[in-house]
This record gives sequence, structure tokens and C-alpha cells, in this order.
Amino acid sequence: MELNNVFVVFCLCLLQLRGVCLARIYYYNRTGADVTLTCDDVKHHGPNCSKVDWKHYRRDLVNTVVVSKGQNSRWSSRLTLNSDCSVTIKNITEADYGRYFCGDWNSTVDEYESRTFIYLSVLSVKPSFSQASPGRLTLQCTLWKYHQYFARLSCEPDSFRWLDINGLVLSGDGVTQQNCQSNLTVKLQNPQLFTCQYLEDGSVLVSAEDNLKDKSDWWWFLVNALGWAALIGSAVVVFICIRDKSKRDDL
Repeated sequence: MELNNVFVVFCLCLLQLRGVCLARIYYYNRTGADVTLTCDDVKHHGPNCSKVDWKHYRRDLVNTVVVSKGQNSRWSSRLTLNSDCSVTIKNITEADYGRYFCGDWNSTVDEYESRTFIYLSVLSVKPSFSQASPGRLTLQCTLWKYHQYFARLSCEPDSFRWLDINGLVLSGDGVTQQNCQSNLTVKLQNPQLFTCQYLEDGSVLVSAEDNLKDKSDWWWFLVNALGWAALIGSAVVVFICIRDKSKRDDL
């Protein structure tokens, strides 16, 4: 089962700030899917959303203007501004995660009349060639998630779950987690479908799959070649070290 566009809404009206409403919306989706980010609290967006701004925030990037006064800033060819002032991002990638801001500008008071913060988390599953070993493959499941500077951890322990093609939960030494990344190491003899799920408070918020059956023969050859290359390289290094030590001992 695939879960998409799961979201949680939190709204706080700040009466002391002239009735400005601050809304927070949390979306969870997987790479390759389409997502529509809503701006529900916009009150006076003007014709063609001419008073609406969209901005994208990430801790590792400078704040980016996505839509300025109803005009797409060409931030991405995959982004479309809709008639209700929401934005749709097609075929989302890891780079699309982060905090999005939507607001309608009130030129009379020189501030945004409403503010909506949308937090988009993106789940991806892909093979790790850096951890390749003969006859085995490691799948990396990563939740790309925006978090505040004061957050101690982005993802809680045991917040990921791996399932096989029959829906059985996988566990043991082949499953590990470090913060917002979980790894699954599997044998290559029987390629199948694996599903990674991200959970909070016991509820699945998003899932993503990696179908190993769809990989072509050259892909399998590459994985095994990298694994054997790493093994042979390690053996060569050990042999050279032993040989050099023996030469020194002879001296």
C-alpha cells in the first residue's frame, strides 16, 4: 500500500498582530510523486493571485522566491501556480523538501495579511553503491525533512519499517537506522519488492518502494563488480602491508 500527501494542519491566529492568521501544514510524500501545496488562509489574493507570494526555505540554501505576486519565478519547470493560489510540484525530488511560505501581501498595512507555512518531507529509497559487497545490496531509505535549529533529532529511533513483498516486517542485523536514514541489506539471489515506511506515534505517514525485479542485468553486474572490486582492493592493501612488514623485519 502506498501512502501519499499525508498532512497535518495546525493553525494559530495571532490576534495581537491585527488578526493575522498563521497556519502550519505538514506534507509527507515520496520521490517521483506529484504534490499540491495549499494556501488555504489566503483571503485577498487578488486577480490571478496577484497578491500572493510563495517562498522556499532550506537550512542548506538561501531562501528562494518561488512565486512573486502571482508570477512564477522559474524556480522549477515542474512547478505550476493553480487558480486557487496553491502550487503543484510534479515528480518531486529530494531537493524539493523544506519549508514553504505562502502569504497574501496587504499594501495598505505593508505586511502579509495571512501566513501559511507548509513543511514538505520527502521519502526516497535507492541502492547504496558505496556499501556494495559480493552477493549483497544495501538499500537506503531517507526522509528528507526540514527541522528547526533547536531540534535534537529529526527522526526518532525506530521510526522506519521495512516490509518484504508479502508485507512481512523485516528485522535483524540487516536493518539499521541513523537519524533520518534506514538501511536494509539483502541478498541478490532473489530480487523482489521492498517497501520502506516512515512512522510517527505508530502511524505510517509515507511509504516508498524499490522494486529490485525491475533492475536490468547490467545493473546487477555493476553492483557485484563494485563489491568484488572493494573486496579485492582490500586484499591487495593487506598483502602490500604484510610484504612491507616482512621486508623491514629482514633488515
